Amino acid sequence: MTFWTISLETANEFYTWGWRASMFGALVTFFGVAFLFWGTRVRDHDFESQIANLHTTAADSEERSRLLGKETESLRQTNLQLAADVEREKAARLRIEDGLASRHVQPEQRRMLIDSLKGVTANVLISTYSDPETSTYEAEITRALNDAGITVTRGSVILSSSQSPLTGLLIEQDADARLIKGLSTAGLLTQMLLSTKNPMLHTGEGLNAIVVGVKPRAF
Repeated sequence: MTFWTISLETANEFYTWGWRASMFGALVTFFGVAFLFWGTRVRDHDFESQIANLHTTAADSEERSRLLGKETESLRQTNLQLAADVEREKAARLRIEDGLASRHVQPEQRRMLIDSLKGVTANVLISTYSDPETSTYEAEITRALNDAGITVTRGSVILSSSQSPLTGLLIEQDADARLIKGLSTAGLLTQMLLSTKNPMLHTGEGLNAIVVGVKPRAF
């Protein structure tokens, strides 16, 4: 009797168990495929949800970046405007301070005037307005001219009138060219006066007439 020789009854038992095993295997395969499909769908849905969330987050980030860029540009423009306002206020304050401050012959201007007039022999007549600031400025100019060896004679005091007063430092057009150049080099000369031998200025022969006018308005 060989290994494959079995009775009919045993063969029927084998068949029955084989059929049962096949059905069980089919069921296991079915549920395995079902579970695989179900799991795959859930995983795919979760992946798609995460991708959608990432897209939404990216879009939100891009929108926030755009809004932040607009706010940054707005702040930059505001800062530029504030800086411009500060500069205008600073310039206005400096103009006011300059308008209120007294004039002075600065050390560098004094040095330049003296250097320019070295060796020059001249007589100068200085007239001034009856204004404290103008008188102080005239005194500094007189000292600088004296230190340069220039003879200074005090002229008339011009009283303020309804007419617009002369402003700055003025000298007659026919004054000594070296004197004119010295005042110009030092940055003190404002304008030239017509040579009229005006008796009010006590202009005389051989004198160079200078008028120290009131301080010009800063603005």
